[in-house]
Amino acid sequence: MNFTKFLQRLSLLICAISLGACATHLQFKSIPEKARVDLISNQHQTPMFLGETPLTMTNHDITEKQFSGPYVLRFSKDGYLTKDVVFGSLTGLEIDMNIELKASAFSTTTNKLIDGLFEAQNLAQKRDYDACLAKLDILQSEHPDVVAIYEMRGSIFMMQGKYEVAKKEISRA
Repeated sequence: MNFTKFLQRLSLLICAISLGACATHLQFKSIPEKARVDLISNQHQTPMFLGETPLTMTNHDITEKQFSGPYVLRFSKDGYLTKDVVFGSLTGLEIDMNIELKASAFSTTTNKLIDGLFEAQNLAQKRDYDACLAKLDILQSEHPDVVAIYEMRGSIFMMQGKYEVAKKEISRA
């Protein structure tokens, strides 16, 4: 082997070693922002909180915690579906990733609406019609396109004997 080839191979070996030893740049952004980022590794199945997006770190930030690959980075936010990203290794990577989380069908807003409807229903069962209608008014202002609110209002007016108002509410539904 001539001296030039030897230097080329030595240079490649030094580059490979330095890539493995250097701090890898990892940057994560998300839509929506402030998504929670957790790390799950082969040794530690319990998710470990790393931070919120936008998040910038190095592979040293992860490997200093005695974790080794493969890695799962989990992105989550209330009202959105969780997204997992799997990496076999973090060595020698330059990652600049944008994660888009999809809205969940049962978001926090939907759960609050359902809780409000159950509360109104309980008030109606107790025959506290004024409190029930007040609760439904609040729900209607927050969710004007939810049919169940108008139907429930119509039912309450029927129970109160206010048939014309009940008819209008049910027609509106």
